[in-house]
Amino acid sequence: MRKSIKVAVLGGSGVYTPGLIIALVNRIDELPEVNIVLSGRTVDKLEKVYLTSAQIVKNTKGKIKVERTIETEKGLEGSDIIINQIRAGGFSARARDEALAEELGVVEEETMGIVGLANALRTIPIVLRYARLVEKYCPEAWFLNFTNPASMVIRAITQKTKLKVFGICDLPEVLSHTISESIGEKRHNLFINYAGINHLGWVTDVIKEGKSIFDRVLEKSGDFKKLGVDPHVIQITEAIPSPFLKYYYHSDKQIEKAKRRGMTRGEELKELEGEFLKAYSDEEFRRDIERVKSLLFRKRYPVWYEYGVVPVLISLFGKAHNTHIIIHKNNGSVDVLEDDDIVETSTFIDQNGIKPISGGVIPVTGMGLLKSVACYERLSVYAMFHPSEDTLLTALMCHPLVPSYSVAKASLPYLMKQVQGR
Repeated sequence: MRKSIKVAVLGGSGVYTPGLIIALVNRIDELPEVNIVLSGRTVDKLEKVYLTSAQIVKNTKGKIKVERTIETEKGLEGSDIIINQIRAGGFSARARDEALAEELGVVEEETMGIVGLANALRTIPIVLRYARLVEKYCPEAWFLNFTNPASMVIRAITQKTKLKVFGICDLPEVLSHTISESIGEKRHNLFINYAGINHLGWVTDVIKEGKSIFDRVLEKSGDFKKLGVDPHVIQITEAIPSPFLKYYYHSDKQIEKAKRRGMTRGEELKELEGEFLKAYSDEEFRRDIERVKSLLFRKRYPVWYEYGVVPVLISLFGKAHNTHIIIHKNNGSVDVLEDDDIVETSTFIDQNGIKPISGGVIPVTGMGLLKSVACYERLSVYAMFHPSEDTLLTALMCHPLVPSYSVAKASLPYLMKQVQGR
C-alpha cells in the first residue's frame, strides 16, 4: 500500500462533500494517508464546506488532511485521482430544465431525453475545460466522474482527451444492497452481475461461492417495490432493474407524480442546499460531528461516497482489491453495444487499474431500449460538438422518452439557448 495519495475534488464546495470525508474516516485503516483538496469557485460556499470537512478529520492524527482552493491548477498538481462533481448552473439550471419538461409533458430527469440533452449542452464544455487542465497538471491521474449526464460526459472526455476516465453511480450498488438484504446475505459475499448503461441497467445474476443463487432473488420480486417498478416486470424480464427503469417502464406515472409534487426536483434540491449551507455556517454545529452526520443521513444521505468512491479508492490505492460496478468505455463488455459506447458493468479494480469483466448480459426485453438510448447518447455528444437544430433533433428522435417530432422541435429554442450560453 502506498504511503499517501492526493485527491482533488472539482466542485468541492458541493454541500454533500462532508459525506465523502465521513466515508473516508469510517475506513481510514484500509487507506494510505489521504490529502484532499477541495476546489470551488464560490468562495463563501467553499469555505463553509471546508470548515465542516476539516472538523470531521480533526481527530484522524493527520491520516486525512483537507485543504481548499479557488485556484484549480494548484488543487490539481500532483493529484493521484480527480473526483469531478461539478454542477454547471447549479440546481437553478436543473430546475429550469425540469420546468421545460413539465411544460412539454415529458419525464423530468437530468440524464434522459430533452432534459438530459439540455444538461449535456451546458455541462460538457465546462467539464472538458477541467479535463484539459488535468491533462496538463496531472496527466497520469485517474479521473472519476460524478457529474451528470454521466455517460455523455465520459464519452466526451474519452473523445477529446487521453485521461484515465471512469464514473460511479450509487444506484447499482444501492440495488445490490437491496438484493442482498432481501435474501439475507452479506453484500461482500456476493458477486453481482450488472450490465447496461448509466441509469439503464439490470442485475442478471447473483453468485455466491461460485454458484448462482439468482432463483432466490427472483422469488423475492415482490420485495422490490421501492425500486418503483411493478414486480410483474421483474418476473417477465427475469432481471432486477435499476431504479431509474421506472422512468421507462412507468413514464406516465412518473410524469403525473412530478405534476403532483408542486415543484421540480431541482427546486427541492436548491432549498435543501440552502438548509445545509445555513447549518455549515454555524460554528457550534460544525463542531458536533454527530449533528453533521444526522443532517446528512436524515435529509439526503450521500450514499455514493460510502458505496462507490471510497471502496474504489481502497481498491486502487489501499489494502483490498474487489469488484465494483462502474461506468466505462465498453470495449466488448456488453456485446450488443459498440466498443466506444459508455457502459455500466461489473469490473475488477486493483492497484494496476480497472479490468472489465466480460459477459455483461442484457435481458432480451431490454435490448431495443438499451440500443436506442445508447444511440441517443452518441448523437447527443455529436450535437454538443456540432450544435444545430438538425443535430439536436436527430439525437432527440432516438430517445424513447421523447414522444414525437413535434415535442422534440418545441424544445429547440431552449436547447439552443444552452448552446449560446456556453
